[in-house]
Amino acid sequence: MSKSIKHLQLKAQTDFKRNSGFTLIELMVGVAMLGIISAVALPNLSEFLIKMRVDNEISELNRMILTARNTAVNMGQTVTLCPLAADNSCSDNWGEQLSVFIDLDDDDVFDLVDGETLVKVKAAIGSMDRLQYTQTVPVTYEATGLLSTANGNFIFCPEDEAGWNRGISIGASGRSTPSSDLDNDDDDEFRATPNASIVCG
Repeated sequence: MSKSIKHLQLKAQTDFKRNSGFTLIELMVGVAMLGIISAVALPNLSEFLIKMRVDNEISELNRMILTARNTAVNMGQTVTLCPLAADNSCSDNWGEQLSVFIDLDDDDVFDLVDGETLVKVKAAIGSMDRLQYTQTVPVTYEATGLLSTANGNFIFCPEDEAGWNRGISIGASGRSTPSSDLDNDDDDEFRATPNASIVCG
């Protein structure tokens, strides 16, 4: 092999070794760019995750309400939605696990021995979030699909994020209506009070 070919091979190997890594300056520039991107993206990601959590909770709660109403109509029975205490009676701690059950004797107690049926269960919300219901009684549907109790509002409040509060309004007809931003102020309102943002009590 001629000297010129060997020289070219050596030069190519040297050039490859010289160009195969990052310099300290390139690495520092890359880390700085990553820091800037993170500083811009992380707050938006945090807000997105909160919004997703709130929307998921509202959607799941609305499905529970629809299930309760549809079951009452389809089965021709009284159906109750509430959180159950240790003795299977309805409590007012709406942040706990929620249950929909056929309440044959209309006593707000789930009694399997009496032939009552548990229809659906929703897991408790996160410990730092809050779910409130504006009535002191459970949500109970008659066989007609109408509320047998007073109409009320559910209010879901994520921890320390009042701007993301959302709710569901249940009318006397039994229909549920999730809240929305009716006056374009970035806060949700109930249809009955379009100028009042949803707040936790």
